[in-house]
Order: sequence, then structure tokens, then C-alpha cells
Amino acid sequence: MHRGKGLLVSACIVLVLTACATTGGKPSAHPQWLSLNARTLQLYDEAAYDAALSAAQEALALARTFSPPENADLATSLHNLGIVQVALGQYDGAEVNLREALRLRQQVLGPSHVETATTMSALGTLFAARGNDAAAEDFYLKAVEIRERTVGAAPADVAETLAHLGDLYRRKGLKMEAAEMLRRAVATRERALGGQDRTLARLLLRLAQAELAAGRQEEALVAARRAEDITRPLDQVLHARALTALGEVYLAQGRVSDAEGPITQSVAVLQGLGPSAAIPLADALMGQGNVLLAQKRPAEAAVAFKRALELRERNLPAGHPDIAVAAGAAAQAAYANGKFQEAMELFTEALDISRRTLGPDHLDTAQILYNLGLVHRRLGNLERSETMLSQALEVRKRRLGEHHPLTLQAMESLARTLEDRGDAARATFLQEQLEMLRRR
Repeated sequence: MHRGKGLLVSACIVLVLTACATTGGKPSAHPQWLSLNARTLQLYDEAAYDAALSAAQEALALARTFSPPENADLATSLHNLGIVQVALGQYDGAEVNLREALRLRQQVLGPSHVETATTMSALGTLFAARGNDAAAEDFYLKAVEIRERTVGAAPADVAETLAHLGDLYRRKGLKMEAAEMLRRAVATRERALGGQDRTLARLLLRLAQAELAAGRQEEALVAARRAEDITRPLDQVLHARALTALGEVYLAQGRVSDAEGPITQSVAVLQGLGPSAAIPLADALMGQGNVLLAQKRPAEAAVAFKRALELRERNLPAGHPDIAVAAGAAAQAAYANGKFQEAMELFTEALDISRRTLGPDHLDTAQILYNLGLVHRRLGNLERSETMLSQALEVRKRRLGEHHPLTLQAMESLARTLEDRGDAARATFLQEQLEMLRRR
């Protein structure tokens, strides 16, 4: 993992620093402290997280000298330091500082103050990063509740917390709920602020992903086109990301020739922007690999997926879910190229990450298990194939029901593996179950 690149959670969780503390609604009377917090914010925005950490620590040390000892400036310093620590992956320290910031803000400013909600949202981001989805959801919902009922609360903050919830639900596999939250986030920002800016474009990109995951392809296309239109005159990187999203929607619609152009353009632009565009470039390469697979060009797809995997491994925290996605895609290309041992190794890497970040009962984990089962069968590892396919089948039964096509797919593949193992009795039993379920 490269420190200083920041933490991406799910789609794109943005951490917001409070640049200026308040004490009972009045500005801080400490110019040096204000300057340090402004510098922390600037460094954070520039992704210079190590330098931001030093500035935040200096601001905190100064705030500890203020009177009274428990004050709003101290809470803000703790909050800002905690957020920088989240970006650096220093989760234990971040939790200590953010919980203390929350306690102070509840005590000094009140439990329903907008800055209290800001720290709750930051704690939600921390717990999402740690994989504690229940705690993350609780903090996000509390933050939204406070912000929506507080007169004068910044609509941008409400929209961002709603977007965090959408990202969280998407990661949990709650696709419709994710799309609904992101639609609310876009509507909240547009209703209150209007205009066409970078933040709205980012929300639209997240919405396009959520709508696509929910199977709402036309709605995803509308969101992606809007993002592409907004970003064209504003920002090269964001515009390239919008082109990638547009290509992915076209691909999902089966419009492979339409998808190729925007994704190829995105890759070309991002390759010329250097290391700062590494993560968007990895995303574009993933799209390019998918286009190449759809064009029956698996060898070229493998090159694109491997480049994407290398970029994500180099620039994201170890074990990040997006690394698992890239590893899984590279494994699929290796399988299509007949490189079954390589596919097995890549799928195993993806499975390890998916189990740790999404959990053993997630449908994405089940998909990797299913793929590994097929690979092991091709390699002649029939016992391992049976184990993987059985686990995939159990997850799909619990999550989708026994009549779902993916459940039936896993049941059929397991029956074939059992037949290959010489276990005719169990294979026949599964085939009979399968036929019965298909007739219903």
C-alpha cells in the first residue's frame, strides 16, 4: 500500500474536514490554531496526508492549551486528526480521536448540532473502512437525521452522507436501497445548490454505478451522460471517469461497439496524466478489459486486467475490495485463455479479500467460490471443486432462494463435479432436485 494515496471505500467515500472551529456559534479566537487547521485542510485536499497529519497533530497540541479544557476547538482538532488517520489507514488511532471529538461536540455544542453530525458521518466512514457495516450504517443514519432536521445545515453535507449510505448498501448487496440513497443525494444537492459542479458529477457517477448494479440500465445511462456532459469543460480526470462509466453502461446494454469508443478515449487521456490518475486509469482499464472479453479477445483483455490489478495493488490499501474485483477479472481472462493454474491463483487472492471485506455470506464471495469450483474441476481437483461449489450453493440458497437461476446454476455444476468424482447417487439426487425446481 502506498501511504498518501488516501482510502477509497466502495465507490468513492469523500472525507470532509472542518476547517474552522466554532464555540457556541462564534469563530475561534486563536489565529494560529485557525491557520494550522486551514493548512491541514489544504494538505488533505492535495492528498498530502503525511504532511496533513503533522499539521493536524500540531493544531491538536495547541488546542489542548485552550481554556476551558473541553472546548469546541479541541473537538475540531480531534475530528480533523481522526479523518486524516482514516485516510492513512490508522484506524485504531482514528477511532479514539473521533469518538472523543463526538463526545466533546455533544457536550459543548449539543447532540443535534450540525458539527456533531459531521463527526458521526466521519465515524461512519471509519467503520465502513473497517468492514463494520452495521456501525457505519448507524452513524450515517444518525448524521442524516440531524442534518435533515437542522435549519441551516449544509445541503452538500446531507447529500454526501446519503451518498455514503448508498455506497455502503451497494457493498452489502442491497442494490435497490443503494440506488435510492444515491438518487436522494443527487436530488438534495440539485434542489439546494443547483448548478453543475464537480461534486454533482461525482454523485452522478456513483448513481450510475448503483443504477447499473440494480439492473436499471436506462437510468444508469441518464446519470452517466449527465456526468459526462457536466465534466467535459471542468476536469480531465472526472471527464475520463464519466467516459468510463458511459462505456460500462453501454456494455451492460450489449452495445459493445458503442462502449469501445468512450472507454478507449478514457484510457488514452488518463495514461497521459501520470501517477495522480492511477486509480481512474485502473478503472478505465477494467472497462477496456471487459470490452475486449465481449469482443472475444481474451489475450488482450488479460493484459488490460493485469495492468489494472497492478495499479490497484500499488495505490490502494492491502486487501481493498477493488483489488479483489481486478484479481477476479484477471482470473476470468486467464481462464478464457486456458491458463487454469493462473486463474486459480488469482481467484484465490480475490476470495481471500472478499471474505475479509464483504464476508463469507456475500453474493460476490459466492460468485468467486463458484468460479474457483469450475477452475478446480478443470485442474482435476475434484474434492476442492466440490467444496467450493457446495459453499457457493449454500450462500445462493440463503440469499437468493432455491429457485433463483444462480442457485440452479451452482446446483447443476455441483452435480457434474459429483458425477466426475464417481458419486453417482448424490449426483443423481441433485439432478432430480434440479429438474423438480425448474418445473415449478
